[in-house]
Amino acid sequence: MAKALKTTLADKLKTKRVIKKKKVVSKGSQYQSEIKTRSGFETKVVDLFNKHKVEFDYENKERRLDYTVPAKNCRYLPDFIVRCKTTGQEYFIETKGRFVELSERMKYLYIQEQNPNIKLIMCFMNPNLPINKGSKTTYKAWFESKGITSIDFKQLDKLLNHYNKTGIIDFKTLL
Repeated sequence: MAKALKTTLADKLKTKRVIKKKKVVSKGSQYQSEIKTRSGFETKVVDLFNKHKVEFDYENKERRLDYTVPAKNCRYLPDFIVRCKTTGQEYFIETKGRFVELSERMKYLYIQEQNPNIKLIMCFMNPNLPINKGSKTTYKAWFESKGITSIDFKQLDKLLNHYNKTGIIDFKTLL
C-alpha cells in the first residue's frame, strides 16, 4: 500500500515557481533560460523587467542586508535590486501581496532604519488594501508615513518605461 504524501505549510513555503522558456535580463546582462521566483506576483515583476529590458538582480544572496530586530540579528534578501544608470543609486524593490502580522511590516522599518544608505521601495499588488480588517489605514499610507516609498505594479511599469528611455529612476514620473 502506497503512503499518501503529506504537504505541510512549511513545504509549500519552500516551493519556488519556475518560469521556463523565458529569457530574463539578469546580472551582468547575461540571459538565463529560467529563473525561480517565490510567488506569481514576483514572476509578473520579472516579466515586467524583461519587457523593459532592465538589468536586475533577483534575490542575489551576495547582496543580503543585515538588520537587527531587537535582541535578534536577521538577514534580509531583497526581491529585486535596480541601479539608476545616471546616479548609481540602488533601489531595493520588495514585492508584496499582503501582510498578515504587524511584525512583517516592522521588518521593513528595521531594514530601512539600520541601512540608511539604501532606498527601499515596496511594490504592492494593491497598495490601497487596509493594513488590518476594519482599518482605514492602507499599506501605502502606512509605509509612506514611515518614509518608505510604496507603489503598485502599474506604477512600476511606468517607472521602468521611463528608466528604459532615460536611464533615470524618477518617482516624479508617477505623479
